[in-house]
Amino acid sequence: MAETSSKATLRDEVKKRIMRGISNGEYKFGERIVETKLAKELEISQAPVREAILELSILGVLEERPYAGSFVRKPDEGELDNHYKTRLAIESFAASEAAENITDEELQNMRFILHEMSEAEGIDAIVELDHDFHRAIIDAAHNNILKRIWLSLCAYETTYQTVLTNRWTKRDLHDLHRELYEAIASRNPDVASAQMYLHIYGFWTGVIDDLKKNADKAEK
Repeated sequence: MAETSSKATLRDEVKKRIMRGISNGEYKFGERIVETKLAKELEISQAPVREAILELSILGVLEERPYAGSFVRKPDEGELDNHYKTRLAIESFAASEAAENITDEELQNMRFILHEMSEAEGIDAIVELDHDFHRAIIDAAHNNILKRIWLSLCAYETTYQTVLTNRWTKRDLHDLHRELYEAIASRNPDVASAQMYLHIYGFWTGVIDDLKKNADKAEK
């Protein structure tokens, strides 16, 4: 059992390493992820690297090309639209449930994450704290099925976090999440759901707008 747990931990670490590389621009869209190189860099065997790549391929972050390897995948605009429509539904519901079920300890944890967000430096730290904050809301909904669905969306989402962090300042991001915190802390399900809807919708339109601008620049 311990060996299985250790293997799963290594696989998760590799997934985080790949996602961090995509997020900070180290791995570009269309770039190949070299299994042997990554295993050597992390000083581990190729087995957990292979498993991590397979999981990210299933999630749509990477794509397997026959006889060529694994590459960072760039989805089209329609796929992104579907992703954010799903997030709108899931997280608006989660915020509503959290407003009704959140404990004082969970509210304190959200305040702590907000404080860390105000002090954070660098894209990696901000991306991680954004994830932690939304995870705290999902946890506060006390719905394991909802959590499993949300987690399946996370890897896909991380690919675009660089776009989001470049669009807003650290102060902007802190304030956007503070508004979410206050809505949930009000313990009013309708207010919390509406605030989450506005939050996700703002990020959604930001990603689409910036990807369109980048595409226009590439064509010129």
